[in-house]
Amino acid sequence: MEYFGVVNEDTREKYRTVLQGLAKFSRNIWLALDQEAIVLGTQFFVYFVIFDDLIDTNEQEFCIIIIKRAINIFKLGKLEANATPLEKLAFYFLRIVKDRVGDQHPLMNLFITSCIEYFENLVPWQSIKELREKDERMNSFHFMKTQNNWSNQECFDFIEKELDICFEEYFTDENLLIQKFIPNLKNKEDQEEFYQILQQFHTLVSALVSMYLERVKYKSPDSIFLELRKFFVFRHSGGHSQVGLDALALNHEELIVL
Repeated sequence: MEYFGVVNEDTREKYRTVLQGLAKFSRNIWLALDQEAIVLGTQFFVYFVIFDDLIDTNEQEFCIIIIKRAINIFKLGKLEANATPLEKLAFYFLRIVKDRVGDQHPLMNLFITSCIEYFENLVPWQSIKELREKDERMNSFHFMKTQNNWSNQECFDFIEKELDICFEEYFTDENLLIQKFIPNLKNKEDQEEFYQILQQFHTLVSALVSMYLERVKYKSPDSIFLELRKFFVFRHSGGHSQVGLDALALNHEELIVL
């Protein structure tokens, strides 16, 4: 990241926790990849996280320009003469990936197409995404509030309930897996490997949550996520959903008694 100038003296502290979270997430989502592939995966995440923050925090005219320049990189392989460090990172990333898998690989074509569709869909989205003007439509719970006539607290309660259901269903399924497979794994090493697989999923989800909680736009003082951040702080002091998040940090010995 420093090689391209994405991270420098001015931005290092700003992006430090985000980059750490992305690196941890990449290592745990692609366990079988070699080091170079993991680095490429991390670069991919870094590009889109910072790109998304730029779109969220700048004027519409500027956003449309950088969106069109991004489309040129992914669609035409074109890098502007005055390319930004982030654009250089995207160009380099695509070149290395194409060197590894080739231009005609079906998954490569699908990946490029998906990225271009993402960029193209952002252009009309800019007409309503007026974050700097505190547009009510960008409130975290706007649709829940307007469609159900709910207060912020009722939105929080609904989300908490849904999270609780997800965690309960996951731990139920995980216990069923343990009960089914562990008795058939007579070898201690095989049992250890099974628990490591479960633990890797716990680590993956924890890293994902941590990554988004550390994102620049989530932590900014004028973020649209202000009410959501207050909710997480409140729940952390004793809420049930935080218990679910904390449970994901259990090691494999603790999994046995769940």
